[in-house]
Amino acid sequence: MKRVMIALMACTFLFACKKDDATPDPYNNSDESYQSTNEIISDGAVMYTNNDIIRDQALIADYITRMGFSPETPGPNDLSSYSLTFTGGNNVLRGTRKAEIISKNDSLMVIAELESTTDNPGPKAVSDSLLDLLPQYSPLRECPTYYTNPCSYRKKFPILISRGNYAIPYLVAICSTTTWRPIFGVMMPLTNKGYIAGPSMILNDSLLIDKIKNNTTLTYHDDVLQRDITTQRYDTVVVRIMHRPLKKQ
Repeated sequence: MKRVMIALMACTFLFACKKDDATPDPYNNSDESYQSTNEIISDGAVMYTNNDIIRDQALIADYITRMGFSPETPGPNDLSSYSLTFTGGNNVLRGTRKAEIISKNDSLMVIAELESTTDNPGPKAVSDSLLDLLPQYSPLRECPTYYTNPCSYRKKFPILISRGNYAIPYLVAICSTTTWRPIFGVMMPLTNKGYIAGPSMILNDSLLIDKIKNNTTLTYHDDVLQRDITTQRYDTVVVRIMHRPLKKQ
């Protein structure tokens, strides 16, 4: 009787192991294909300054207009789009480029291209460098030497998930940096601007907030006066957050 019980327990254990082995891969949804729609849904805009975070939409729209841009939600032709095809396991095609799913939960999936790329953008204007701080998966977050030495990284693309539906997230952002500089002996405001619109990004504003709160001056070399000048710096960054649903084919 004892031997029969041992044999039954062994069979049960083997059956359980086989059942575990047969558990499907959570990413294994092969042959599913999704295409971006023409619908762009705005999730709102946020303004960041050296002193505050502002959500007054009328004030933000006025700033966008003064900077020479439209406060209206961009159309489908203004933002990047791509198809998404799951090819089994964690493999996926982003358009025609091979990629893989590196993380996934109920609200977010992140895919990364299989091949690495190397960037060496060199120095940038203050406004453009602030915009680089916004995306959660920007190369700047992986490469501390992004502006000084070439760095290799895999391009990453977040996909939003809501009730099993997928959407491409976007950031459309405008930045202005104003400093006071002597022009013909008179101190005048000088403003430079930066702008980004897509591709697929989600916002992580922690680096931006830290940067503009703790870097409120700018030192530059004045060629006319032949000396370094330190001037007060005023930064404004407006981020418009939006998404584009993906439709199953």
